[in-house]
Amino acid sequence: MIGTLLREQLRGQRAALVWMTMLIAAAAGFATYSWTANLTDDALAQQARVLSGTGEYWSQAAVVDDHSNDALASDWGTPMTRDEVDAFIADANAEGAGLVASEYAGNAWVSPVAGAEHTYGLTNVQVYGGEVPWDDGLAEGSAPGAREIAIPASVAAAWGVGIGDLVAVGYTSGADGDSAEEVSAGTREVSGLVTDAVHWSEESVGETPAALSPGDPVVEAAFEAAPIYDWEGAKFAQVEFTWKEQTPATAAAFPTPSSRGQGGSTQASSATVLAAVLALGTVIAAVAVGRSQAQRRARWTATARALGAPRSAIAAATLAEGVLVGLVGGAVGLATGLTFAHRQLRHSLSAVTAPPDVSPAIPAATVLTAIGGGIALGLLVTAIPAALAARVTPASALKDVAAVDEAELSRRVRVWPVTVTALLGYLGMLAAAQRYWDPVGYWWFLGACAVTAVCGFALVVEASRRAAAWLGRSLSRRRAPAAVRAGLDLLAHPRQAAALMLVQFLAVASLVTVSSVDQMTDPFAGSAEFGWSAYTTSAPSAWTAFTGLWPGWAITVSVGFPVTVGVLLAAQALCATVVAGSRGLAASEEHATRALGLDGSAARWGEMLRHAVPQALGAVAGGLIAYLVAVPFAAASATNMYSLPGDITWAAIANAAVVAALFVVFALTVIGIGAAVTWTVAVASERTHRPPAPARTEGTR
Repeated sequence: MIGTLLREQLRGQRAALVWMTMLIAAAAGFATYSWTANLTDDALAQQARVLSGTGEYWSQAAVVDDHSNDALASDWGTPMTRDEVDAFIADANAEGAGLVASEYAGNAWVSPVAGAEHTYGLTNVQVYGGEVPWDDGLAEGSAPGAREIAIPASVAAAWGVGIGDLVAVGYTSGADGDSAEEVSAGTREVSGLVTDAVHWSEESVGETPAALSPGDPVVEAAFEAAPIYDWEGAKFAQVEFTWKEQTPATAAAFPTPSSRGQGGSTQASSATVLAAVLALGTVIAAVAVGRSQAQRRARWTATARALGAPRSAIAAATLAEGVLVGLVGGAVGLATGLTFAHRQLRHSLSAVTAPPDVSPAIPAATVLTAIGGGIALGLLVTAIPAALAARVTPASALKDVAAVDEAELSRRVRVWPVTVTALLGYLGMLAAAQRYWDPVGYWWFLGACAVTAVCGFALVVEASRRAAAWLGRSLSRRRAPAAVRAGLDLLAHPRQAAALMLVQFLAVASLVTVSSVDQMTDPFAGSAEFGWSAYTTSAPSAWTAFTGLWPGWAITVSVGFPVTVGVLLAAQALCATVVAGSRGLAASEEHATRALGLDGSAARWGEMLRHAVPQALGAVAGGLIAYLVAVPFAAASATNMYSLPGDITWAAIANAAVVAALFVVFALTVIGIGAAVTWTVAVASERTHRPPAPARTEGTR
């Protein structure tokens, strides 16, 4: 019996269930892509710095001639002489630390021998010592010896050189500008080709460092000629240490070493935002669509009960329906996310000559979360209409759907207590952000964020309900019949309008919050080429011209353009689900259309206003409120949480405002396109379902 009930229920709700399955698949897909991309990008970052060591512990030394100026040198690292550095490396590795030392040769460069121009060469030159994992870091050849060098494989291919060939080396003497002088230091023989560094979402040919042998004279000469090392009349070279195991030697030299962090792809991390928006939006759409489904489900339940189906069988069929929808959506999303992640990795690896041996990271937690999260969403989207249907009496089950539309799934929010709680949580979040790196401050910050998010969401839900009612009253007072029709529809079904508003609010607010905080807390904001195209090799000139309003200034956007479009299209898909699922709640719309004397065009305008205006209002409100919330947070967290040298600047605040406005304009554009699609579909539907003209007979001639 359960199978029969499930089959009939799926048949009766197939359109809505297909939509919900697609939305669950999208949420699971973006989440899978995000997690896989971040983990894989961590592996790529680990491979990119493999020559500098893969150990967990990290610290830094400032090289001094003697210890007479240790107080000044300690600002650069632990003061050590060259002999002490060499002794420390030997002692630590003798104790099994697995330590690697790396030193950046500032102002040094490498160029092809033919026409050795510094502008065409490499300026990222390193010296490695200790237990360097050359076998893992070299694609070909061996470690550099005396008067030898290892260069990136892609650079070698571009220069047309190989192992055994010669390249020119040198350094820049003096300050930048006219006084700078290029000094040649002879040639070096290429002993090996370094595996190219690759990032998840951008081509990074040339970022891989060249490696000189320890003691190469060009390193000391470049250091002596480099003004960037000047510090109050003194110079200190810096040597970084990375090691795997703490030993007596490392503990004595560095009692409190740092942990080597790993960074994920910003574009991949932004996909997490999209996954969260889709998951939350799916629940919102389920609430709105559930009111339409509930009437059919109530009648289906009443019919099943009349045919002798026990309550346990009905409950089991509903449970199986949710599991099936979630399982299919989660599995499809998992497969899609992994496919796109694999394609993106292959594209990134194909950009270099010697790519690292890295495969997509697919831990079991990703699979379980995608499938389990999909099933949880599936159960939720089927439980909502079931809960609404349960609130309808058997006598109301055969009546008009308005009885279900009036059923309440959640209680109204008491505005002032929740507002005060949200404000206190936000103030607590600002205070805790100033102590973010303290263990206690970190947990206080998470708790304050949770309180602010829960209370803030409740306030947004309540505000959307009230705004929908206000919008309906405003439109119904207009003189245009189309506006009156849209206003009456909004007043008749405010919860559906509130759902449209809420989806767009969350989508735009998430984009604006992430990008605005990043814009205001990025110490290099404004100096980059362009943000929305930062994941490609070049930036479109149109955006460069736009950002040219500030001479020499370019606004960066941390959220990638594909993710931006994805979030806005996903929001539009969720709104389309709400609109399609609530058709059953508008049985009286045709009567209102005829009563107002609307023709087909005016009726379509009313339909567009009913759906587009709440979305536009939600998008504008989401962008404005998110920006106003982001500015104080960025100001409070700048120096501690984001380690900025000072407070955020007014220029950064203005740039964040421009970015927020761009997101709102993008959202309004997508909403307008969605409205145009709705108009086109309505026109096509009218033409398809237009009744044929009556045939002419003898009596009508």
